[in-house]
Amino acid sequence: MFHLLQGGEKHFECISCTTVKARRSGILESTRRTTRPLELVHLDISEKVEESFHGYRHTAAFLDNFTAKSDVIFAKNRSEIFD
Repeated sequence: MFHLLQGGEKHFECISCTTVKARRSGILESTRRTTRPLELVHLDISEKVEESFHGYRHTAAFLDNFTAKSDVIFAKNRSEIFD
């Protein structure tokens, strides 16, 4: 994507860079407190526009509320995330 700057100069802007720099709305803080591991697990699934070198298009990030342990998995299809 090209933008015209003052003086007619063209500036190239990468769509991926713009997407990464975009601000997202904040995550609401949980008022519920957990008392043991895996009682409450947060999950964030995202799909990439382009495949990775190994053919992955999806990522899933898991976060255990009690231990704050996190894990990320990569999948070629969304259905693989829950297998």
